[in-house]
Amino acid sequence: MDVTMLKGILFDLGSTLIEFDNTDWGKLEQECLRNAYQLLSQDYRVPQWEQFAEEFLGRFHQDWLEADQTLREIRLADWVSHYLQENHVISQDGIGREFINLYYQPIARQISLIESAGEVLSHFKQEGLRIGLVSNSSFPSEFHLRELEEFGLKNYFDYVIFSHDYGFRKPHPGLFCEGLNNLCLSPEEVIFVGDRLREDVAGAQSVGMKAILKFKPGRDYSFRAVPDAVIHHLNELPKLVHQLS
Repeated sequence: MDVTMLKGILFDLGSTLIEFDNTDWGKLEQECLRNAYQLLSQDYRVPQWEQFAEEFLGRFHQDWLEADQTLREIRLADWVSHYLQENHVISQDGIGREFINLYYQPIARQISLIESAGEVLSHFKQEGLRIGLVSNSSFPSEFHLRELEEFGLKNYFDYVIFSHDYGFRKPHPGLFCEGLNNLCLSPEEVIFVGDRLREDVAGAQSVGMKAILKFKPGRDYSFRAVPDAVIHHLNELPKLVHQLS
């Protein structure tokens, strides 16, 4: 990629720009569900907490594994409404959004901005690159747009897309193409940055982009994909991007 050809950069969100894994996910998941369970226990006939948690999480984990194979994204509010109706907790739709608002609160309380995220985005913006965000999430996009606003990152992006809205999750090529099309750029003109081999590196490379892996300690990197470069800290990115250009 000649330096004159580099016109844009696409980012993943979680563990790339914002850290969502500051708490053991198993414990956090229990806290999230218990927070939402209080809503149900006030107004609906639901099983005792232990039974509800076992059945709810068991079904969700099963459906999550299936979605990981099909790449069809789970829209969590819809999934919750369907689950509660199917298990005769509620008789009509409508509670799913309220449920996930409560479910998400413990997640929101423990997220943090990754060091140098704002400075790096500002650097690329000043260089005149178009900047996009392509991220997986089962939660509505406004949750994450609010986080980007709160951390002062939102205005750096020319385009943002989440798998919740697109309907399929990375590494589905359509999600990457949607990002490229809305930046009005070709794959050869863009570099992708993310923390996962399958979803970010292999996914981006499958549509013709170069991909930089942001290494996360403890992440499973056994998937067979080879990034074009690896960084351990975001402040390494500006220099490396131009080395790849």
